[in-house]
Amino acid sequence: MKYRGLTHDGEMVYGLPSYGFQTEEVTEIGMPDGDFHEIMPGTLGEYTEYYDRKGTGIYTGDITKLILPDGEVRLFEVGKAVLDRELKPPKGFTARGKNIVRLNTYIFIWLGNGAVLLPCVDARGRCDTEKMEVIGNVHQNPELLVRGGGSS
Repeated sequence: MKYRGLTHDGEMVYGLPSYGFQTEEVTEIGMPDGDFHEIMPGTLGEYTEYYDRKGTGIYTGDITKLILPDGEVRLFEVGKAVLDRELKPPKGFTARGKNIVRLNTYIFIWLGNGAVLLPCVDARGRCDTEKMEVIGNVHQNPELLVRGGGSS
């Protein structure tokens, strides 16, 4: 996994998380060259392995923009959550009770109404995230986190 965090001087650094001395909080990012950079607590972002339409890797804490075919613009906050989902049997099959699966997954929270969306693919096999664009993150661009305001 790849991670990133925001240093106290506003620089985003990438590497592996490191816990602070006698704490359970991540306070540093270890760089590939062996250096460590202190980060602000709570700014750690995890790489999702998704890419946006420009090929930029998406991390938790990012804010993405999606323009719908009708021109509506929607903003999403990228997060991670544990969700329980019921698996539906294929057409023609009968299930014996509910088949619940627990997912530890990345989510996209629509800032317009708080709906939680999971990335999926369209009929052409193109992932939703490949239609989005990373426009900032919650730590450096808090002004983008206007929830409940409809489309942004």
